[in-house]
Amino acid sequence: MAGFATEAAWFGKPAVVGGYGLDKLKKFLPDDMWPPSKICLPDRIEEAIEDLLMNKENREKLGKAAQAFVRDKWNAVEVAKKYLCLIKGEIPLDWIVNPMDIEYLEGVGQPVSRTKLTIQQLTSAYGVDALQLSDKPELETLFLKFANEQN
Repeated sequence: MAGFATEAAWFGKPAVVGGYGLDKLKKFLPDDMWPPSKICLPDRIEEAIEDLLMNKENREKLGKAAQAFVRDKWNAVEVAKKYLCLIKGEIPLDWIVNPMDIEYLEGVGQPVSRTKLTIQQLTSAYGVDALQLSDKPELETLFLKFANEQN
């Protein structure tokens, strides 16, 4: 839930959040810290918006849940408490994520098909070393497998 969706939530309005890898991101957050939003893949955004438009009960329920979330979790006092934890060095273990556990492959600002094509072109022209992932063999394997999967 970025800026626009957060502002909508303060007014009790639901938001559609499109992106890749959101299902993977969810595993790094406690359930109560995941912002209530209508989540979809970018190429399904029209369908997600239409679903909210056509289902008033779900739309209102999601809007109220989003409003409660920002009111209770993202208000100034709660956010300041989290910064104080950081300043004091009192960082809860569930805030820490090992970057090696992150397997986001899809890219940003383009369709997955374009990301896959770019990986294929790079490795075809310059070899696997072009990915600059030889120090992370599991991630390198994931990228190569991802690039060759059918959409």
